[in-house]
Amino acid sequence: MGEHKESEAMWQIYAGRGASVALVLPYERLRDSLRGTELLIGVVTYFDFNRGVMPEGNVFRATMCKGHEYEHEHEVRIVKHVPSIWSGDKVPPGVPSIANPPRIFTIPWVIADHVERIVISPSAARWQADAIRSVVARLSSGLEARIFESEMT
Repeated sequence: MGEHKESEAMWQIYAGRGASVALVLPYERLRDSLRGTELLIGVVTYFDFNRGVMPEGNVFRATMCKGHEYEHEHEVRIVKHVPSIWSGDKVPPGVPSIANPPRIFTIPWVIADHVERIVISPSAARWQADAIRSVVARLSSGLEARIFESEMT
C-alpha cells in the first residue's frame, strides 16, 4: 500500500482472497520504534540484475536489494545481523540451514503505540471483518478505533 493509495495487486499478491489486514504507519515511526533493539531497518533498493553487478562494500547490500520488477512494493526490511565465522565449505554451528532453521525471537513492540491504521482487505467477508475487529479489541483495547475497511470494498 502506498501512503494514501491501495493496490489491488498488492492485496492479491500478499493477502490472497481471504481475510487479511495491512498495518499502516510511517517509515519514521517504525524506524524509531526499533531504536534500542539489535534490529536494522532500511528501504529496499530495486536493481536490474541483468544489467549490472551489485557494488561491494556492505554486507547488508544484498539483503536490502531486490529485482526492479518489484519496485511497486516500496518495501522496507527489518533485519538482524547474526555474526558468524565461516570456515571452509562447512556451515558453522548456529548458522541457519535446513538442519538448523532460523531462530524465532520477539521484540518488545506494542502495536497500539505505533500503528496509525489497520486496514481490512477488500476481499474479507463481513463476518471475517467482524472477527478481526473483535480480536483486535480483545488484544489491544482502544486500537479498534483505528480499524478501517479497505477503500476498495
